[in-house]
Amino acid sequence: MGIRGLVATVFVAALASATAGVGVATAAGTSPSRNIIQQPGPGGVTPLIIGGHDARAATWPYLASVISTEGLCTGELVGARWILTARHCVTSSTGAVFSAASMRIAIGVGPLLSRRSWLIPVRIVSFPGYHPVTSTGDLALIELPAPTTRQTVELASTSPDPTQSVPARIAGWGLTSDNATTTPNFPQEASTMVWPQTYCSQSEPSVYDTATEICAGGPDPTQTRQYPSVCNGDSGGPLTVPGSGGPWTDRLVGITDFGSDAGCDAAPNAFQSIPAHLGWILRTTGIGTVPILRAHQTAAGHSNAVITVSLRASQARTTVLIIGPNGQAIASRRVQAWHQRPLRITVAGLVPGLTVRGYRVITANAYGTSRAIGVVLVTHPVPCVLAAHGACPARNLTGRNLSGRNLAGTDLRAANLAHARLVGTRLARARLTFANLTGANLTGATLAGAQLSGVVWSHTTCPDATDSSTNTTAPPSCVGH
Repeated sequence: MGIRGLVATVFVAALASATAGVGVATAAGTSPSRNIIQQPGPGGVTPLIIGGHDARAATWPYLASVISTEGLCTGELVGARWILTARHCVTSSTGAVFSAASMRIAIGVGPLLSRRSWLIPVRIVSFPGYHPVTSTGDLALIELPAPTTRQTVELASTSPDPTQSVPARIAGWGLTSDNATTTPNFPQEASTMVWPQTYCSQSEPSVYDTATEICAGGPDPTQTRQYPSVCNGDSGGPLTVPGSGGPWTDRLVGITDFGSDAGCDAAPNAFQSIPAHLGWILRTTGIGTVPILRAHQTAAGHSNAVITVSLRASQARTTVLIIGPNGQAIASRRVQAWHQRPLRITVAGLVPGLTVRGYRVITANAYGTSRAIGVVLVTHPVPCVLAAHGACPARNLTGRNLSGRNLAGTDLRAANLAHARLVGTRLARARLTFANLTGANLTGATLAGAQLSGVVWSHTTCPDATDSSTNTTAPPSCVGH
């Protein structure tokens, strides 16, 4: 079965005007071999989605239209200033790479003809191992003149299970049917399936490379069900595996490359594998783990603390995580790492009046986890006026009935609680250092984590009181005689 590239006809006159004089060819390029027709891209036919619907901006914020002097392709924003697309989208029918100044890029889902924010690239880097006969290595990176604030797509480091059918998503400005004469003004998207490699090899046995390509869409291996396909105009567009969270958790596993001569949806379409070319992409773009320059507490409350984090400028997005002493993430924030402004993350639910070590700040994205930076958190003690009983350090609370009060986290250092009734009172993490509890009744009181160093316990009773503090001088029974 022959193979054709997925290049599409476009709205020639209107698009040429919108792109400031960049022309768009409407004819497919010449065939570089008996089996391969000129791949889609600026100068021929590029695939579009068959069986899809208008793409949603929230799902495809990184989608890009790629225009050259010869035609239209699709691409995706993989770094702050890098567009990934197919190599045949940046080369002429003779294989010559276009000058960057002759191309135009627009990022984001939207009508093609009404765009006004076309970008002029500064550099084009094509994959050095491209093979024109088999189409292996059909990738190129386009460098933008400045970083963009738009959402990037994260690159997959592992391929889908080669023995299974895996759900995936496709998108692009390609044709919506084999009989279509123009590409749609609005990009299309669809859910489809990545097929087992044995099926891909059988579909295109003379050109398909299981080591560097994957296939998706078209008829399933049993030939009983048809799935959405890419078509002319979709070249270079994304094949993603859905993530567990929002669209930003999707992983790019492939980019559209070629389809069958028999029709865009007559057989599975071939995609260049991202995991197979990941090393080259990361080396060329500088995408990777985002290092932390500084992290420290900059503000405090009674039960919260603000940590300010400075990141090294990077091409990739990342998630900044605050890890608690127990090893669990207690706060996080998704950020654009190429913005060098410090970011602030609030940690809530802390105990008043404590200094706690063991907090760490890390970054994590699809490319790895950064080295952790340790942070010490300090909170303000609860002021006396906020305590339900009006207690302050060194206050005389002799004989007071404080039963059932919530004194958790209250500063009671050196307070005189002699003979005070504290039945059922919550004293968890209260500061009781050097407090006088002589004769106090703490029956059922919660003392877990309370600071009890130097406390006077003479004749104190606390049957059934709970105490998990490690720095208490009281006997296990909480009764000192």
